[in-house]
Amino acid sequence: MAKEYKCDAIVIYSADFREYDKLLTLYAPTFGKKKVVLRGCKKPTAKLRYASTPLFYGEFVIVEGKGYDIVKTVDSKKTFFNIPKDYEKYLDACNILKIVDANGEYNNFRLLFMLLLTYLSVIDIENSNLDIATSKFMVEILKMQGFELNTTICNACSNSFENKIYFDVDLNCFLCENCRKINSEEVDKNIVNLINTLQIHKFVELVSMSFEENVLKSTKKMLKEIINRQFFLNL
Repeated sequence: MAKEYKCDAIVIYSADFREYDKLLTLYAPTFGKKKVVLRGCKKPTAKLRYASTPLFYGEFVIVEGKGYDIVKTVDSKKTFFNIPKDYEKYLDACNILKIVDANGEYNNFRLLFMLLLTYLSVIDIENSNLDIATSKFMVEILKMQGFELNTTICNACSNSFENKIYFDVDLNCFLCENCRKINSEEVDKNIVNLINTLQIHKFVELVSMSFEENVLKSTKKMLKEIINRQFFLNL
């Protein structure tokens, strides 16, 4: 008799599989990333159809299979209603799911799962600051993978920043004016300060803060470029 197991998980990817099935990529705090089959969910009357889309968060009962494991039952734990209704939120959320997918082998499954769940819960709140939440997630995933950005001292000489600050795209770090390389680009100090703020404050603290819109947009763009280079994505 095939073994069954239960897990909380978020659907981070969904693809057509056979005529009526979907192949889901789940992210769970117990085992990380895993592909499972949700049978019959493409039928109009399918009971589990609601669980076949990315962003779904529920408790899955799964049966071990010879190829892919099979979803037996699902109970919804939280529905992020407001994310799909807002195009910008949905686009950012899908990009974050790509990042989680690319980091599926990260060894602290629970930490990454809780980061994703916190992010989705925050942006699901109406009028939440999407840019600050998305930037915060990107800062945290870089930190988890050992790419924490040092915003207080030059990565080369370890001296504190005094005048201009540069970011080296090859070394993935901030440099002072004396240590900058050919590929180093000058960065607005306000962006560096915002990245520092993102690194030291929690989601719940950040949502009550106000930031200059142009600085926030530029910071988010810069972090997205860093993520793309580090994880070979195209967000």
